[in-house]
Amino acid sequence: MCQTTNYQIEKQVDRWLISLSVDEETASIVLDFKDEINIFEAKENEKTWYYSSDEKINFRPEENLLVILAGKLRRCECNNFRCFR
Repeated sequence: MCQTTNYQIEKQVDRWLISLSVDEETASIVLDFKDEINIFEAKENEKTWYYSSDEKINFRPEENLLVILAGKLRRCECNNFRCFR
């Protein structure tokens, strides 16, 4: 599991670009599980769940940046344990 507050999520035309600062060891662990990626963005009263079956993930060691480009991404916003798509 990787948890950070140093990330960006950007909506692109038909996908999401998610980037986060991590060290090389953490990136390696995430890349080992790249077929099972689930990303949760938690705010005070809202949690957004990003998931995809065709993620493209790479690590940029010179920037310590993990970049996830998800194509068929669904976004599920959950409030009070109810999920809305």
